[in-house]
Amino acid sequence: MEPMQFRLAEIRVNEHRSTERLVEYLHFDHDRRQGKPFHLFAIAEIHSSQYLYERLLDALHSALSQAKTLVSGMDGDPMVRFEKVVQRLNEALVRSVQTEAGTMQWDRVNLFVFQLAEGHLCFSGVGSLSNLFLQRQEDGRVRPFDLLGSLEQPEIVDQNKPLSAIICGNMNVGDVLFLGTQNIQAQRETLAISRVLQDLPPVAAATELQQRLTQLGTDERYLGLVVAGVAMTQAKPVAVATPAMPSVADDETEDIEDEPPLAVQSVQEFYETEQEIDQVLNNERSGPGIFQQLRAKAEHLTKASAKRIPALASSISFAGLRSVQPGYSTPKASYRSAGIGALVVLFLIGGGGFWIHSVRTKQAEQKLWTAIYEQAVDGKNKAEAALVYGDEDRARGQYTYALNQLKQLDQETPDRAQARSSLEQELTEIRNRLRRESVVAKPTVIKDFGEALESRGVVVSNGKAYVLHPAANSISVVQLSDSSVTTIAGPEDTRLVAIGAGRTTPMFVGENKGYFTIQGDKLTGLAATVSKATSISALTTYGQRVYTVDPSQSMVWRWNASATALNGETAYVKTPNPDLERATTIAIDSSVYVGTSAGKVIKLLSGKTENWNLATVDPELRSVTSLWTDAETPLLVIADAENKRLLVFKKDGSLLQQISSPEFKGPTHAWVDPASNTVFTLDGSRLLSVPLPRE
Repeated sequence: MEPMQFRLAEIRVNEHRSTERLVEYLHFDHDRRQGKPFHLFAIAEIHSSQYLYERLLDALHSALSQAKTLVSGMDGDPMVRFEKVVQRLNEALVRSVQTEAGTMQWDRVNLFVFQLAEGHLCFSGVGSLSNLFLQRQEDGRVRPFDLLGSLEQPEIVDQNKPLSAIICGNMNVGDVLFLGTQNIQAQRETLAISRVLQDLPPVAAATELQQRLTQLGTDERYLGLVVAGVAMTQAKPVAVATPAMPSVADDETEDIEDEPPLAVQSVQEFYETEQEIDQVLNNERSGPGIFQQLRAKAEHLTKASAKRIPALASSISFAGLRSVQPGYSTPKASYRSAGIGALVVLFLIGGGGFWIHSVRTKQAEQKLWTAIYEQAVDGKNKAEAALVYGDEDRARGQYTYALNQLKQLDQETPDRAQARSSLEQELTEIRNRLRRESVVAKPTVIKDFGEALESRGVVVSNGKAYVLHPAANSISVVQLSDSSVTTIAGPEDTRLVAIGAGRTTPMFVGENKGYFTIQGDKLTGLAATVSKATSISALTTYGQRVYTVDPSQSMVWRWNASATALNGETAYVKTPNPDLERATTIAIDSSVYVGTSAGKVIKLLSGKTENWNLATVDPELRSVTSLWTDAETPLLVIADAENKRLLVFKKDGSLLQQISSPEFKGPTHAWVDPASNTVFTLDGSRLLSVPLPRE
């Protein structure tokens, strides 16, 4: 094979333009001083800008960097080295998907990873990209291929092994590979990619294609790459084409699988050589000359394969379309079907050589482990520094980075286990500070109503807690001083479905939209005109008015209230808000706060939606089952049953504290007594109390 090197040139157009696509190019070079040079690079195009996919790219970047470190000291078969890379990437991609919220839609992802080393090209991927491989023939002609289309991908991406196949083959001087985002395919004729790649050196070709894409005047983002094999003896890369070279139309590409198979003579020689090796190995009288014999055969086979195997000529070239299995253990049969070069080397090195290889591998793994550990420590230190300066966003990003590195650290030795455990504890402390988490070891149990008695909604007033039991159509009145309970029966003609604050005692609403309050120890109905609401999920009182939430109409209704009646129902919401369709709870301090089952809190003022949001919390708030505030306190308290916690926010939306407890089953409703600075919460069948943090 002619001595050569690889030349890479990028194409970037509208790089910083905001789109609904994520486009990324990652490139890692191996230092020539550390061994044989090689390139690792990846191109990703994701048709979504959701955070889940951003984290996938972060995982790809980190894993590719680590994989480069892992394989930098490996010698031998480039395909074996690339398998290690793909293994590392698969593990990282799967881990990223499993640790992030949301569902990964692989049909949105186009991701390909490449290795260039020692005249060989290896790649794996999922999805598709624009591509064109121009292979120089011995007669000077150029043959085009859809290289990426040759990769056999399953119809449904394996969630545990997204990169499921590998292709490796030779790339010679004069061969050129173009890769780009899918949208370049639509401009193929206009760009005349094949002609440009033939007429110009790689850097000049990339520049020309970038200019042509820019001249299109579109807002789309384009990313491309030109990869060429150039002679080591040349001071500068030369044009691939010659004056006599026939042109190739862009639509004349064909799959690599359509190429003729290897010459029968070459395949037969591989087979015969393999048989000879097996014979030598199985011959008990082979004596001390066995390794000399094997070495001679290996050298002969290597020279023959270099001459006779065309570059990327068929599906069995070098590695074929071998499936990458979990753990990447390669059965002997896999090598036998594709040629026995790697198998010969395995037998050649013998026990002593294998030990040396094993030592080198362990050293490389330890080097990688140490590098990942140091990266995790660095992220931890930066997170702590950011907290000192009050930069929580930066601290959160550094914490996440450090945690992702930590997850990759094994505990195979006592030293590793101890180092990992200590770092994990330090990161947990940072997490708790970021989360502003307060753990209550033993909440006070005021009353356990029993699992058979459904409890929904609590209001505290005048030293009493009122708890609604919809299924039993009853109300428990708990005396907070001694936990004694009295029961008030619901109305006979309707089932109570919601409880809310009243003027002096709670208010209730029934299935037939009748309204009730408590007078003494009895439930009393309120006179009301016919309501415009079709369903009511929550209600509350503010001053002389009652507010009800109607999810079916995305509406908040407002009534004028007296001690005995409601009247003058009007629509409070002035601008439509579809989020109100999932409204579950309401609270008022002059502004109206509506919580939803989608984890949102909508703030309304004078019937219009305010530009206001709660701070992001970890874990993410997915559903608001109840919220509380009033005009006298600067706090907003939310019950988050899914994450078994109470969230205390300031009214500017910032998080003050998360209250959790190992005793929590899942708080569904909360009410604050400002006088005692206490939060009362319904947690399963129990009424609990926990202290409220002070601002």
